[in-house]
Amino acid sequence: MFFKKPQGPQTIGISDLQQYLTEIFESLSEPVVRKCYSVKPRIESGIVMFEKAIESLESYNGDPEEELIGLASVNSAKTQKPHYTEALKSFIASAKSEENESYGDTRYERLEYDKTVYQSLISKILSSNSTFKSVVIGYSSQLDGFKKSFSYIERGVGSFEAELSKGSERFRQYEYVRNAISHAMALMEELAEVSSMLSKSENMQPDPEKMNRIKSEEASLSSKIAGLRDRSAYLSSEINRAYSEIDQLLQRVERAARKYDHASTKKRKFSDYLSNRYAMLENESGYSDFLKMLGDMRDGISKGEIMVKNPQDEISHINLIIGSGISDNLKSIASLRNEKAAIDGEIGAYSGDIRTIEMEKSKNDYTLGSKAQLSERKASLEHELSQAKLAIERHFRDYFGKEIKIL
Repeated sequence: MFFKKPQGPQTIGISDLQQYLTEIFESLSEPVVRKCYSVKPRIESGIVMFEKAIESLESYNGDPEEELIGLASVNSAKTQKPHYTEALKSFIASAKSEENESYGDTRYERLEYDKTVYQSLISKILSSNSTFKSVVIGYSSQLDGFKKSFSYIERGVGSFEAELSKGSERFRQYEYVRNAISHAMALMEELAEVSSMLSKSENMQPDPEKMNRIKSEEASLSSKIAGLRDRSAYLSSEINRAYSEIDQLLQRVERAARKYDHASTKKRKFSDYLSNRYAMLENESGYSDFLKMLGDMRDGISKGEIMVKNPQDEISHINLIIGSGISDNLKSIASLRNEKAAIDGEIGAYSGDIRTIEMEKSKNDYTLGSKAQLSERKASLEHELSQAKLAIERHFRDYFGKEIKIL
């Protein structure tokens, strides 16, 4: 007795797996797909009947039945009828357009998409019936065609869903294997990239002499930056101290200034200088006006025109402000700020040089460490890819009865 020699597994490249899987699934799902396509004409016929029912309602010029909806709703039903029919027509047009769209890699997936289109159409029609309830009730005698055709559509969709569900388990298996193939392809692409990087790293050699020079430059720059930061911090402290002294001088006259502004007929108020003091007092013209206002306020207090709690103390403090040389202090502050800005600019430039040096150091560290890291990652990817291939081969055998060997 002669026995047929068993065939070995079919060898196939990983890049050809998806097409092979699709061909297998198309073949296995053929009976379900064929049955579903035989049901679709019933649904389409029901939709045609439904469209004719819409046309019939559109052309009907009679009134709705008052005894069913009441006199108050008659006009509402008549007004809403064209909106109801237009909504139904738009639902059908949308369903036809969506049904013609290409979706998925297989015929079964396209039928799954058709199912969602049909379900959506039924849901929209039912929702519209609820929205236009007065039309549905008032014209119920004219809606026999609607009821029959809608029932025909529902039964057709029910049969369609029942037939399609027979292939759902097979489709889940197909999707699972398809995702596994996509994962394996991603691993293969990453492995190729890592292998290329590892090959390039073999030609990279660290330069010890260059690294010593870079470290020396970094130490020098770090020392300069530290000194500049100390100077910048000192200048900030001096600037804040000078501003604080000016603020303390001017805060003492704020109450008298409000009384002066209240009595004054001048357009420019003393409070303007207090609220925006630095911008206005740095200007020579503004500072001159400020001193004049101080003098006027002092005279007003002296004459009793401006009432304050301790007139003599207030006058003494105004004299102190006039003689304090705020303008000169602000010029000194401006000079300190300019110096600080220049120093901060130097710090920024040196910090940029430090970053450049750190990049050079990183390149050297990468040269030393990347080979080991890349080699480790390559080995990990090779193992993952090997396991992924074994899993896919097992899926083809368990789900589809196909023995394959992935190259």
